[in-house]
Amino acid sequence: MKTAYIAIRLVVCASTCALTCIVARAERGPGPATPSDTPPRAAKVETHPREAAPTRSLPDLPPPLPDWDYVSRMTFARFPEADRDATLRFLHQHFPNDMQQIKNACATRPDRAMEALTDLVHKGLSLLKTQQNNPALFEKLMRQHRLEHRAEVLAEAASKAQGEARKNALKELQDVLAQAFEIKQDLMKDELEALSRGVNELRTLVEKREENRQAVIERRLIELTGNDDWMRW
Repeated sequence: MKTAYIAIRLVVCASTCALTCIVARAERGPGPATPSDTPPRAAKVETHPREAAPTRSLPDLPPPLPDWDYVSRMTFARFPEADRDATLRFLHQHFPNDMQQIKNACATRPDRAMEALTDLVHKGLSLLKTQQNNPALFEKLMRQHRLEHRAEVLAEAASKAQGEARKNALKELQDVLAQAFEIKQDLMKDELEALSRGVNELRTLVEKREENRQAVIERRLIELTGNDDWMRW
């Protein structure tokens, strides 16, 4: 009987001690993990990043050189109402040397080529309009251009020639200049006549306005005030 009692007391004491330890651990919080509590770590596998393939730097390519197509397109962008193909055909027909010089300058001096072509297009469009409205005047202008070009060619030939060849070139040059002078005179006379007609028409208009001075003033007064109901039919 006494032995059983002692055994029961030992069990109770053991249970009390175990409970006390549990409560004390709970109050302190979790402590450092013991080796037995730490889960085993996975073995670290060393990985080597794949080396990036070397990039090849492409050489800087120069911009494409302006050509005739580029120069002509940029030039005609200034003339949106002009027919590019028709104008270029006209210029090639009547100004072949100028067009060839412009084409030769496209690769080396595109800015100058564009300005020269702009001036030539201005001239060509004016001549095209003259050709439609006044064919006789157009023929005079084109003949004058051909003679002036011929004079430049003869002058260059005379400067390089000697002896009889130079004498013949100068004689022909003088004849060409005489023809060009006559055409220039005709053109100036036509211009003077047109100006005279304009002056006469303006003089007549001024005289009529002076004769009807009061009527002109009253008409303008009605236009400004809008008081023209009484004049309606």
